[in-house]
Amino acid sequence: MRVFKSLNCILCKKPFVPIANQPRSPRHLNCGLAMCHECFEKEESLEKDERKHQCDSEICFDNPNFAYFLIDVLSSDYLMLSPILGGYLLVKPFKLPECIICQEEYSHEGEKSSRALNCNHVLCTECYLKRRVEDEEEEGEMYTITCPLCDDSFGESAFGDSKRDRLQDFLKELPKMTQQLEDMEEAGQRFCDKCAKVDSISEMFHCNECTLKLCGTCSYKKHRQHVTMVLLQEEVNQVSDKLREVSIGVINTYDLLFPDLHKELHGDIEGFKQKLLDKERALRNVPTFEDLKKKRDKCTKLTTDFEMCSEEYIPHLRKYDRIIKELIQSLDDVHDDDDDRVEIETGKPDLL
Repeated sequence: MRVFKSLNCILCKKPFVPIANQPRSPRHLNCGLAMCHECFEKEESLEKDERKHQCDSEICFDNPNFAYFLIDVLSSDYLMLSPILGGYLLVKPFKLPECIICQEEYSHEGEKSSRALNCNHVLCTECYLKRRVEDEEEEGEMYTITCPLCDDSFGESAFGDSKRDRLQDFLKELPKMTQQLEDMEEAGQRFCDKCAKVDSISEMFHCNECTLKLCGTCSYKKHRQHVTMVLLQEEVNQVSDKLREVSIGVINTYDLLFPDLHKELHGDIEGFKQKLLDKERALRNVPTFEDLKKKRDKCTKLTTDFEMCSEEYIPHLRKYDRIIKELIQSLDDVHDDDDDRVEIETGKPDLL
């Protein structure tokens, strides 16, 4: 089972906690990586050549703030800490965080990649480049940018335009973690909401009072006094209700649409018929033979065009009717298969 590496300290490998001012709180390094607060303080107190963390940045430990952008990710209910695996698991589809300025989702690369400021709030790269202001008093390409969240202003060098942060690493890991979650759910496995253990839904329980998914151990130890049911039955109920909700919505849409369309179509056909008959009746009043031929040909073409489009429509309508009947028959066949299975399971054994 894979856990997010980007949410663990790069030195002690322990997972971060979703709060500031704690030993395991995340601190952002200027090289783009992250350490827990405890390791950060130890490393910062050492000379550069004595540190375990070695990188090309000369100001790697100059950031005094906690990594708030990581704390925001860790605080979401999409993640669960697994003490057994020593890291965070994805337990539900993750909603990508959005740039606070343009409201567009972050990416791990390109113009929508995140850009951490010195205050450790983030913008997308595109908004960062638009928002910064050139500092004419400084030598070289220097800019000043003000954080839209905390209003702190910082000097930034143009050489840092491609600077990375740990949020980008998290987003880069996310597709594989999402696939892991989908594979697990497809295999009928779930996380225990208490201990993060992965188990089969047929071996787990649903607490009706806490609405938690629980492994057998947690259900027995911590929820014995609560009303529980086998998790499989709860998921069967949810799937059945969801399928019915979707099916009713889809079928009702067309069930209501087709009569209205046919009613409108019938009205259009009647309108076409009346106008065409009026034009054909008006032929009696044409002054010349040339006018008669011209209007006759036009009316004949209109009738032919109507017949052609109608003939093209009828096979589609008949095909649609045939497919609906086949779908009904396939549902009857499924029902018959279920009945056969029940008879086999509940039937009496043959006597020898």
